[in-house]
Amino acid sequence: MNYLNLAKHSAFFKDLDQMDFNALLRCLSIRIKSYKALEIIEYEGNIAKNAYLTLVGKTRTSLIDENGKAIPCQDYTKDMIFGLEYDGIKDKAYKEEFYAVEDSVVLICDLHKLLNPCENFCPRHRAIVKKCIQALSNSATSSKLRIIELGQSKTREKVLTYLSNNLPKANKEYQIPYNRQELADYLGVERSALSACLSELKRDGLIDFNKSTFKRIK
Repeated sequence: MNYLNLAKHSAFFKDLDQMDFNALLRCLSIRIKSYKALEIIEYEGNIAKNAYLTLVGKTRTSLIDENGKAIPCQDYTKDMIFGLEYDGIKDKAYKEEFYAVEDSVVLICDLHKLLNPCENFCPRHRAIVKKCIQALSNSATSSKLRIIELGQSKTREKVLTYLSNNLPKANKEYQIPYNRQELADYLGVERSALSACLSELKRDGLIDFNKSTFKRIK
């Protein structure tokens, strides 16, 4: 697989001509690396030096609680970028663990150079910064939805809010990115309570599901 060609046709770089893309490869110290499923890309506590653009596969961030339990935070699929929010923070350390959920290819670039262009602020860099702003906006929207989901007081309300935020219109199947335990951790509920709630929603005719594939009935 030609990883550079893959990167060039990603959402971040597809509007650049080849010369500008080649210049950014050098300017941003870009490199591309493949990761096996469950391989760690960045550990919590590492100095935040890089931003990561997922080119192939699926990657994920997890927060590690005081008991060492990994709580799923956000998934990153093709053309989604992780790490932008860490530029300029005080202690310069990642607060999450970042890893490959499945075999993945990731573009890695210098975080500071990405968001702090040289004094010339060339058009090619302006275009990339604009993409970064859009990515941060999307991330902020996802975070707000997560707050609404976790802010519900009852398991049923949490599950319904999560499904409402993620499932398409009625009778269209959607595969959520989590298994039962991961979804329970994501929502902050017990797995047994989650399973009971999903069975109840199915009996009530609101949803149908098979493992991680869900369908909204009403």
